[in-house]
Amino acid sequence: MVEDRFPNDPFFRRNPDITWNACIGVQGDEENYIEGYIEAATELASSVIGKNMPERRDTLVLPILYNARHAIELVLKFCLSRLARAKLLKREFVRNHNIRSYWMMLDEAELGDRALSRHIAALKPFIDSLSAIDQDGQELRYHRNKSDDTSMANYSLANLVVIRESLLVLAKAISDLRYRLVDYFNERATGTFTNECSRSDLLAITKLLPPIAAWNEPKFDEAKDAIKTSFGLSGKAFCRAIDAIKGSREMRTMLGTETPLLYISDEKIEAVISKWNGLRRHNVGSGFLGDARKIEWHAGAEDRRKIINDLCAMLTPEELADLHAVFYLGRDRSFFPENYEAEADRVLHQIKARSDFVSDAVYLFDKGNLQSALAIGLLKLGRLTLARKLT
Repeated sequence: MVEDRFPNDPFFRRNPDITWNACIGVQGDEENYIEGYIEAATELASSVIGKNMPERRDTLVLPILYNARHAIELVLKFCLSRLARAKLLKREFVRNHNIRSYWMMLDEAELGDRALSRHIAALKPFIDSLSAIDQDGQELRYHRNKSDDTSMANYSLANLVVIRESLLVLAKAISDLRYRLVDYFNERATGTFTNECSRSDLLAITKLLPPIAAWNEPKFDEAKDAIKTSFGLSGKAFCRAIDAIKGSREMRTMLGTETPLLYISDEKIEAVISKWNGLRRHNVGSGFLGDARKIEWHAGAEDRRKIINDLCAMLTPEELADLHAVFYLGRDRSFFPENYEAEADRVLHQIKARSDFVSDAVYLFDKGNLQSALAIGLLKLGRLTLARKLT
């Protein structure tokens, strides 16, 4: 039994019923604070209205608005602290409670990402509203402010229905901003971006371009003018975007250009998949079968071993490592094509550290989604023709 470190504490002593144990402190997370305060505001407003408690309007409206304001402050700090560590802010990030100054710092950062710009702009109406009544988080917490004046002296009414509707919009804006910032940094780690365009922006630009084979035609100039206008790019910024696009396997593929894989050929992959399709019917473990089917399974086990041996004989360690990397690129959304070469070499080092690679081969060839994931991975990596064959 875990020792109760706070046996006499009114809030933190243990309870035999662990159903309502909440994770805090060392088991908590920064994002729990953001989600918690906006959820608290929304739940309170919905509860007062849903339970028809008009007598609670005047008292609960204050914590509702304060929680909303604090959620905004927390998400701004969440963003700014990460941007400061990446040296992407124009000014020093100093912690205080001024949500307007925080928002302005975020807005002027010029992060080169259209989605982030939209999500930052979506917060502005809420920043304008709550900073007008509470610059530093005091007015919503105290009846009288630091100057001993009545808090919110210019306001007399607040409608909870209006507040609840706005809280739902605010909650989405906070969530969108937070998740996009996380994705933004994951994308930057690939190195595929420019000062003006994030990786997502470059993908969007690529979709607007004609195939590379048509770049000497008027349609390219038409696309260029439209892209420069839509993304607010100068001529030099557009050229930087084009250079980044041409350096990306995935984007070159979108423009009709094929790029060879690191170690394995298309012909070898087709041969492997052909052999693997004969293996699939033997991949059900005997523990999942009835007695009659177990006899059949054992009879087919030798066939399975033979196919596995044939597959191993077909492949070098380098080719098997390549297949692993392509498979996981196709299967996992968080795995970018820019990580492909490093992943293939990582797996190769792992394979070469063992006396044989049968276990690595079995691990891969037992995947029921091998062909479909390879097709997706191949498409991202520049093997367009082969990807279509496997689809």
